[in-house]
Amino acid sequence: MKHKKLTFSIVVLVLLGLGGSFGFFSPAINTENENNAAPKASEGEITIVTPENKTYTEPMSGYYPATYGFDNDLDGTKPQDWVSNPGADIQVISEIDSHKNVVEILDNVATSGWPGIIQYSEFPRTHGTIEFWVRFNSTSEYLQFASRDTINNEVLLRVSVEAGKWRYRNIAGTLLIIPNVKDPVINTWTHIKIDFRCNSAPSYLGLGNDRFVITIDGISSGE
Repeated sequence: MKHKKLTFSIVVLVLLGLGGSFGFFSPAINTENENNAAPKASEGEITIVTPENKTYTEPMSGYYPATYGFDNDLDGTKPQDWVSNPGADIQVISEIDSHKNVVEILDNVATSGWPGIIQYSEFPRTHGTIEFWVRFNSTSEYLQFASRDTINNEVLLRVSVEAGKWRYRNIAGTLLIIPNVKDPVINTWTHIKIDFRCNSAPSYLGLGNDRFVITIDGISSGE
């Protein structure tokens, strides 16, 4: 099968290609973040938009509250407030591995195209944190999340699973293995957090200009 990128993104985050199914959650982007050990519950208070504004104060079995948590989307539909490739096999499913309301993306479309979903409303931003959970059934295919420059539409940072390793590409197109983190595991929910700060942005988490840190299941890549 020819590898195709999924165009899933959040304008600082584009999700790209994979063979198989995948689930995605994008929590609120802010300066205060906690790395939960499991995606099945969230403690404390968090405001989400999915698409309506709610406030959750108690853990919820099977749900992971997020800015875009898909909990109000109907099964079998594309997620609301996202731009999606009309030819892609993308739908909200009721549950996978005890986690409810998951967006599933299947790479079984035509040989051309980049099936995926894109989120624009939270961007542009010059600094912040993007967190999400992802689950995939192959590490030999090509799964990618990318941030884009909103002026020139250039990909600035790509986090990917390629050939059994977590990797990233910088703006120069160099492919590098993400240091320190463990290898990706199939059929397992994985928590990814990306802290970023653009040039001349306000101070954020001690990051330098044009720097980012990728944290996978609580293990940091370092700046």
